[in-house]
Amino acid sequence: MEIPEIKAQLSLAQVLDHYGLKPDKHGKMNCPFHEDKTPSFQVYWKTHTCYCFSSNCPTNGKSIDVIDFIMHKEKTDKHEAIVKAKALIGNPDTQEVQTREAFLTKMFTYFKNAVYNSKPAAEYIASRSLDHYQTEVGYNSAQFHHGKRKEETLINNCLKYGLLRDTNVINARSKDDKAYNVFGKWCIVFALKNKANQVSGLYFRSTINDTDQKHYYLKDRQGLYPHYPKPETKKLILTEAIIDAATLLQVSEITASYSILSCYGTNGLTEEHQQAIKELEHLEEIIFFFDGDEAGTKAVHKYSEEIKQFKPGVKITSVNTPEGEDVNSLAQGHDPGILAHLIEKRNDPNFHFSIENKKPVQPLIVQEKTEKPLPTKKSKENPATEIQSVPIGQSVMDTANPERITFETEALHVTIWGGIEKENLSRLRISVHVRNKNDKYKTYRDDVNLYSYPQVKKLIQSISESLELPSPQVAQTVTELTEKLEAYRLEERNAQLIALRPKQYEMSIEERKAAEKLLRSKDLVKHTLKLISQSGLIGEQKNGLLLYFLYLSRITDEPLHAIIFGKSGSGKTYLQTKVSECLPEESVRTITSLTENTLYYSAKDFWKHKVLLIEDLEGVYNAFLPLREFMSKQSISKLTTDKDAKGNNVQKVLTVEGPICVSGATTKESLYEDNANRSFLLHVDEGAQHMDEVMEFQRKQKAGMINEEQQREA
Repeated sequence: MEIPEIKAQLSLAQVLDHYGLKPDKHGKMNCPFHEDKTPSFQVYWKTHTCYCFSSNCPTNGKSIDVIDFIMHKEKTDKHEAIVKAKALIGNPDTQEVQTREAFLTKMFTYFKNAVYNSKPAAEYIASRSLDHYQTEVGYNSAQFHHGKRKEETLINNCLKYGLLRDTNVINARSKDDKAYNVFGKWCIVFALKNKANQVSGLYFRSTINDTDQKHYYLKDRQGLYPHYPKPETKKLILTEAIIDAATLLQVSEITASYSILSCYGTNGLTEEHQQAIKELEHLEEIIFFFDGDEAGTKAVHKYSEEIKQFKPGVKITSVNTPEGEDVNSLAQGHDPGILAHLIEKRNDPNFHFSIENKKPVQPLIVQEKTEKPLPTKKSKENPATEIQSVPIGQSVMDTANPERITFETEALHVTIWGGIEKENLSRLRISVHVRNKNDKYKTYRDDVNLYSYPQVKKLIQSISESLELPSPQVAQTVTELTEKLEAYRLEERNAQLIALRPKQYEMSIEERKAAEKLLRSKDLVKHTLKLISQSGLIGEQKNGLLLYFLYLSRITDEPLHAIIFGKSGSGKTYLQTKVSECLPEESVRTITSLTENTLYYSAKDFWKHKVLLIEDLEGVYNAFLPLREFMSKQSISKLTTDKDAKGNNVQKVLTVEGPICVSGATTKESLYEDNANRSFLLHVDEGAQHMDEVMEFQRKQKAGMINEEQQREA
C-alpha cells in the first residue's frame, strides 16, 4: 500500500481516537509530543494535518500528516510509522463500522468542513444569527458518498445508521453502482452527544423548506444537544428547538450562569432528557424558554408537571417569550441582550396556567401595588419631620407622558425628563430629577446610566448627601426605579413590534360574495375603472386603471413597477395616493425619503408583497442602487461588521426579501434612466380639459355635492 493510499484511508480522527486524544471544538489541544500547559497544538480536519506552535516541539515547526503523527507519537522512524498506519487501517478496532459514535463523529467533522465550502450554507447559518466559527454546525450537501470518498465501508455504515437509503436502482451509466437517497439533504447539521460527550446522533434542519416538514433526526435517535448537562449544574434552561439552544450558547452572559439543554419540539422531552435531569444532584432551577405560542405554553405546562413528579423541590420558571416569537427570531430581530434580559425577568416559581381560558402572551405591564401606606413616626429631634420607611412595592410610576415619567415613593418624587432610550437594551441612560417630598428645596439632578455600577453608586451617594436620606433607602428606590423602567421599556418595545405587524382586514360574507361576483364578471375591467373613478380620481382613469393593475402585481413573484412623471403641482402624487387607497392598508408602505441602510436594516419580510410608494424620487437618490437591485432580483443582501458579546469584530449578512412593487413620482425624467428601464412610465394629464375637470370637482366638493361615503365604499 502506497503512502497516498494510506493517507486516503486513514483519517486524522481515527489516529487521534486510537491514542485517546480529543481536541476542543476549535481543534486545539495540548501537544502530545512535549510538555504543554496551554493548548498549542492545532488540528486541521479539512486537510487531515496538524501543527504545533510551540518552539519546544520536536516537530520543529512543520505541518505533519497522519504518518508523521504516528512517527512522533511512537518515537520511531518513518518506515515503522507506515507499518503502524497500515495496521490501524486493517485493525477492526479502528474502523468506524464497529461503533456508531466513531462513525458519526467522522461524518459530523465532514459536515462541519462542508460549511466552509458552501457559500449558501454559510449565508443561511448567518441569516439565522448563528456564527459557524463559534457554533458547532455542519452542512449536508449530499456529496459525502461520491468520487474518491466512495468506498464500501463508508456506504455500509451510512446504510446502517440511516444517512443513505438503498433505492434498489442501478446507475444507468455505470451499470454496477447502486443509486441511494441521501437523508437530510441540503440541511444544516447539529451533533447530539451521549453521556461520554461522544457524537451519538445527528439532527438536520432544512435550509430550503420553512413551511412543511423541516426537522429530521437519524433513526434510533440518541444523545442530547448540545451535550449532557454538567453534574454541577444548578440552573438549567430548556429550549423548544435545537436552533434556539444554539442561539443561547452564543451569548456568553447566559452560558456563564446557566446550562442549556434542547428539547426536541413540544413533544420532545424524551426519557433520555428526563434521566439526565434526574441525575443532576445540585439542580436548583429549571427555566423553560419555549416559543411564544399556544403550543409552547401548553408544552411548558405539561413538562413542568412531569418534572415535578420525578424532580420534586426543584424551582420551575418560564421565560415570557413575546407572542409569535422564539429564541432564534428574537436574536435575528433584536439586540442579543434581549435574551439575557428576558431570562432575568422570568416568571415567579409559583406561576400558573389556565389552558382552557388561555389568552395570547401579553407584553410586560408595569403594575403597581395598592397596599395601604404604613404608619410613620415623628422624629424626637424635630417632631415636624416624618421618618418614613419604603416597603417593597410601595411605589407608583406614571408613564402617561413619555417625555416626563414620574416615580414616587413615600419619601421621594423622581422625574425622568426626555423619556428613556428604547432601542439600545445594553444601557439605561436617563436625565433624572429627584426631590425630597418633605422638603421641596432638597433636590438633585443628574444624567446617569442605570446599567453602570460606578455611576449608580455615585448617584446613590449624591442623592443621599443632597437630600439627607439614608443610603439604603435611596438604593432601594433606585433599584425599584430601574426595574420598573426596564419593564416599561420592554412593554413599549413589544407595543412597537405589534404596531408594525400588518393589520389584516377580513371581508364579511356579503363583501366576499360581491367580490367573487365582480371577479367573475365579463366586464371586470370596466367595473374596476368605474370604481376607481368613484373613489375620487378625476380625469386620470386610464392611468389609474393601469397603476391599479401594476399594484396588484405585488402578490406575484415578479411584480411590475411604475414611475409617474409630471410638473410640480400636476397631481402625480395625488394619482399615486388615490390608487393606493384602493389597496388593503397593510400592503402599502408610503415614504418621503429613504436611505440605503433603511432598506438593509429592515425586518427580513418587511417589504414582502408590499407596494412601496415614493412621494418624490429625489428623496431616495442615495438608495437608488439597492432599490434597483431590489426591483430586479426581489431580494438584497449586505455584509457588515458588528461586535459580538466579547467586543470582537464579527461579520453579519443582512438579507431583506421581496417581492416588492415600487412606485415613485418625479418631475425629472432624464435622471432615472436605470430605474425607468425597470418600470412602466406614466405621464399625468396636464391638458386644459383635465384642469377644468379637477377645478369642477373641487367646486362641487366645497359645495358639499360630492358623496364622500360613496367614495369610501368604492
